Amino acid sequence: MDKAELIEVAEHANSSKGEAQRYLEATLRNTRQALEGGGDVRNTGFGKFLCPRAQGHEGCQPADQNKMRIPVSKEAV
Repeated sequence: MDKAELIEVAEHANSSKGEAQRYLEATLRNTRQALEGGGDVRNTGFGKFLCPRAQGHEGCQPADQNKMRIPVSKEAV
């Protein structure tokens, strides 16, 4: 489900499109801020979002097979 579809669902609940978009933007902003701060976000009945830390490791460049170091990273899941 994408952003436009979520806004459409809110419209069916008698919210205006603009109101639905503001609510969705606020929810996404707060979720993003929590994840950037290292927290987890749990929305009962909707899902759980976390941002685990991936360890750095050795990798291989596919084009020329040179070894490279892949740094530590964080990605929302």
